[in-house]
Amino acid sequence: LSRPSKQRQEIQAAWTEFFSRKPPPRSEAEFEAHVAAFARWFNEDRPLESSGLTPAQMGGRGLMEGLGLEEERDVERAAALAEAGRLEDAVALLGAVLTRDPCMVRAYDVLSGIYEELDHTLCRRTLALWESVEPDSPGVAYRRSSLALAEGDFAAAFTLAVEGLKRAPADFDLLMMAAQCAHISGAASPAPYLARSRRADRARFDRFMGGFWVKKRLRDSDPGVITGRLKAATALLDEGDPARALELIRLARHGAFGGAIDGQLSQLEKEIARAVQAMGSGRARIPSSKELRQMAKTAYLLRVSLRRPRRGLFREIEVRGDQTLADLHEGIFRAFDRYEDHLYSFMMDGKRLGDSAEEYRPGEESGDGGEADLTRDASTAHLADLGLKERAVFRYLFDYGAMWDHAVRVVSVGPASRDVRYPRVVKRTGASPPQYPEEE
Repeated sequence: LSRPSKQRQEIQAAWTEFFSRKPPPRSEAEFEAHVAAFARWFNEDRPLESSGLTPAQMGGRGLMEGLGLEEERDVERAAALAEAGRLEDAVALLGAVLTRDPCMVRAYDVLSGIYEELDHTLCRRTLALWESVEPDSPGVAYRRSSLALAEGDFAAAFTLAVEGLKRAPADFDLLMMAAQCAHISGAASPAPYLARSRRADRARFDRFMGGFWVKKRLRDSDPGVITGRLKAATALLDEGDPARALELIRLARHGAFGGAIDGQLSQLEKEIARAVQAMGSGRARIPSSKELRQMAKTAYLLRVSLRRPRRGLFREIEVRGDQTLADLHEGIFRAFDRYEDHLYSFMMDGKRLGDSAEEYRPGEESGDGGEADLTRDASTAHLADLGLKERAVFRYLFDYGAMWDHAVRVVSVGPASRDVRYPRVVKRTGASPPQYPEEE
């Protein structure tokens, strides 16, 4: 695209300056009056930066004609039409603008708002028809609450869900909606609604919580959790570890989705991703088929003990040598009856998260062994390659929010059985604690 002329740039700057002081026009006629006032002000009262004279003083009363302001005028006219409820006319006018100038960002902004309004208008019409047929339907209350949530009115969404529960106190969808809106709006605690939804339909509650990660979304959107992740990401960047910082930034952005800092986090995520890509990564060692067959002949008996909430609670798990730390994670996950997966780390030197130089995590590959490369991929770390011996102890941390901390001790190393499916739990001591404290 050709660069705009200095004249056009000056007219566009004047246009922005003039209309920033004006209230939005309420009709097309009012908009035309604003444009006429702008033309008089620009030609007769505002000196040009290049000469210090007004266009009238320079004999150029027609200076604004033909300099590309037609598109801006049409976009503002379309916005006025949309404000007046003439959405289809506004869309047609914006289509003509974008045909002439496909890079008119303001036109896209107005068009996006119109399409969102059209969608919500259609939804309201459908709800009104539904309500006329079934006035007390909990489905109507749920959809109204969902619409308010989509429009960002969290308090209204919570109120609508609670009102619906007065007519249908055991409706599962309304209870889950109330829990989500209570947390987001801060109007109430989500815990009572979660407990009631569990009682209303335990099987569906378990599927919903496991499949859609509702509880994770509730926790991830907590400002304290977002702040903690940003602080941890900053520390990791200072340590020269952008790959791990990127994961935390993405988690923080997931929690802040649609909020005031969403755009800033998006930009930060892109910049860190470029840094990670520029750094590149090495390849983890890939054992040959022969080596894997040899590894599979050995089994490791591991005692996995929870460091909290109480000592003496452990599981003994057998894992084959050709299996990885990611496989061990799956075995521990099932052994402690957890249902919602999270990030995890194995610290093979037994140190705390952040202090370990031998940390393995999901989805990342080890580099060339330099000092800055402290993170390794758990899915490529075969147990037989880790040099594990009897009585060796390492650390396993699950869920960086809840911080389930485990000590893993090698009980024995022996031959594996060909007819056994690994990893397998061979001993349980103590009942599994709930994955989330509020479930107790």
